[in-house]
Amino acid sequence: MKSGSPDTPIFKSVSRALLLVEAMVFAFMVYQTEAKGNFFLLAILQTLLQLVIFALSKWQNKSWIEWLIPIPATSFLVLNWFSPVEITFAAYCISLVFYSFLLVRGEVLPLIYILSLILGSGISEYIKGVEVDVILLVIIPGMGFSFLFFTVLRSLQKTKNDLSLRNKELEESQLNYKTLIENTNSLIWSVDKDYCFLNGNTAFYLRYEFLTGKQLTPGTNLLTSLKKNSEKEFWKSIYDKALSGEQVTIEHESVSLSEKQLTWEYMLNPMKLPNGKIYGITIMAKDISKKRIFERRRQENEALLNGVLNNMPIGFQLFDQQGNLLLSNQAMKIILGIKKNENHEHRTFNVFHDSLLNSLGLNKVFADVYTHGIIKNLEMEFDFSVPENTWPTTRRKVFLEMNIFPLYNEEKQIIAVVCLSNEITRRKHTEKLMLDQNKRLEEYAFTISHILRRPIANIISLSSLIKPEDMKNEEDAQVAIFLNESTHQLDQILKELNQNITLKPDYFYEHKNTAG
Repeated sequence: MKSGSPDTPIFKSVSRALLLVEAMVFAFMVYQTEAKGNFFLLAILQTLLQLVIFALSKWQNKSWIEWLIPIPATSFLVLNWFSPVEITFAAYCISLVFYSFLLVRGEVLPLIYILSLILGSGISEYIKGVEVDVILLVIIPGMGFSFLFFTVLRSLQKTKNDLSLRNKELEESQLNYKTLIENTNSLIWSVDKDYCFLNGNTAFYLRYEFLTGKQLTPGTNLLTSLKKNSEKEFWKSIYDKALSGEQVTIEHESVSLSEKQLTWEYMLNPMKLPNGKIYGITIMAKDISKKRIFERRRQENEALLNGVLNNMPIGFQLFDQQGNLLLSNQAMKIILGIKKNENHEHRTFNVFHDSLLNSLGLNKVFADVYTHGIIKNLEMEFDFSVPENTWPTTRRKVFLEMNIFPLYNEEKQIIAVVCLSNEITRRKHTEKLMLDQNKRLEEYAFTISHILRRPIANIISLSSLIKPEDMKNEEDAQVAIFLNESTHQLDQILKELNQNITLKPDYFYEHKNTAG
């Protein structure tokens, strides 16, 4: 709505008052002239012109109509040079009231017109011989009245516009507030210091009607409407805590409209006046039943995962994108020699900054996994007795069989790295014993094949010289046969023994101690 337009309340009120004043002035002039003479005709003519201009200004665009306003004033000023003094006074009074009425439109131009009229009337009276003192007695109050009236109307109009603007902002704010509290699944309501209901959204109205069987109205005491004393005591303590100025957040279980058990999260905030005095509280209740179900499932899955990880016979470590240790299972703590009561979870450990891993070249291995996504399978000997070890509780040598591989997200980006470590120290010691034993067996085989077989070969050669047919009797011949067979049998036994000793079993293999 445009400032000062004819349909504003201020314009209507002031215009009615000014038209009434003009009607009273016109009636007084009719009474004074007894409704006859040039004066009466002049008053009628000016009034008709004013009504025509008013009608045009009300029904048409006023931008060009305002230029018609000076016509009656100019006409009467010209007629004043040829008319009696009382006609000028009547024209001046009627025109002054009419132009004051036009000032309500809030424009500066009518003010210029009325001031010109007052000055023109004064000059006209001076030409006709009226004394300057008398003219000033009329001009000065008229100008003061015009400025005062214009200022008051402009102030009223500005105040009205400010109020309209604030009312509009308030309506928009209330609409936004209403939209905000209605477009949510949460229950929202407010109470005063006496626990009486002030306002709330539709969801809370329905919830209240379900619990109490009654329709909620402003001013209803929400404590007395509760059926159970335990519920009354509970909510009174919560309300009182919030009314004391404390922000309260609690969880509470109740029954839903479909008789299901629900978990609600209540957030209570005190409402304060500009002076800080608390006059009530606002409450928002959010159904977190699904959230609690998901939370319980997450906790169960996390407990199951932790159970699996901690009962794994091999060590498990999880590192983030920067190489920081996130998780270690119990088997890995045992490998590292960490005690159960040691606060290992909050200790900073990074695969790229650990001095022991860097001394073994494992930082490069992890770099390949993080950079290229390479899966690494290797065996390493860890000497925890060296100064580079940052775990003071571990002072021993261990062999670890390690599997290092990356984890990806949906965008195929590496988000973490897993390291599985299996201690094979006992197996390594067994392999070493087997290697030592095999070496001794090889030495024994060498002894059999090179040292022991030399005299056996000599015996075989000598026994071949003793022929049974050269023996003088049958008994000596039989001894020669037995000696020859025994020497060959002994040679065959030594060959088979040497072959069995030098043959390695198929399951025996040798691990490489490398980080490559």
